[in-house]
Amino acid sequence: EALLLAAAFRQDRQTRIIVKKNKYEAQQLYTRLALLQQEVLCFTMDESLRISAIAASPEEKINQISALYQMRQDFAKIIITNVAAYTRFLPDVEFFDQSCISLKVGMEVSRKELTEKLNRIGYAKVNYAEMPCSYASRGGILDVFSINYPDPIRIEFFDTEIESIRFFNPDT
Repeated sequence: EALLLAAAFRQDRQTRIIVKKNKYEAQQLYTRLALLQQEVLCFTMDESLRISAIAASPEEKINQISALYQMRQDFAKIIITNVAAYTRFLPDVEFFDQSCISLKVGMEVSRKELTEKLNRIGYAKVNYAEMPCSYASRGGILDVFSINYPDPIRIEFFDTEIESIRFFNPDT
C-alpha cells in the first residue's frame, strides 16, 4: 500500500488524504510511507472523545497542531488520518490562521502584544524556552520554542523592530 501511494504521488504530485479505520493502522501506514516519501503528514486522534480529553499527551497535541499547520501550507502532500480524526470537529480555518504567528527581520512588532498572543494560543511563559509551546523574554530578546521546529527561535529586538531571528541550541 505504501509503495503504491508513493509511486502515485511521485507521478502526479497531487495532495491525497488516506483515511484508515483506526489510529494504529494510520500510524503504521505513515511509518512505512515516510520511509519512501518526504511529503507525508500523520493526523490521528483517539477513537474515544473521553480518551482524547483525558489521556492525550502534550506531544500528541503538538503533533496534531503541527500537522494542521503543515496542511495549510501550499505544497502537495499525502495526509494519513483515521476515521476519528477525519470526522472530528476542528477549529475554523480563520481561527486557526489567526492563531499562527509570522515574523520577519525589519518588522515592527509590539513585544507586549506578541507575548499576549503567545499566551492566548497556549504558549507558557518560562525562564528558559527548552520545551515546545514555551517562550522566555528578557531585555530585547524573546526566545520562542515553536512546535514547527526542532530548536527554539531567538528574536532580537531594537525597541519594536525585529533585528534578527535565528535558531539556537537551548543546551548551550
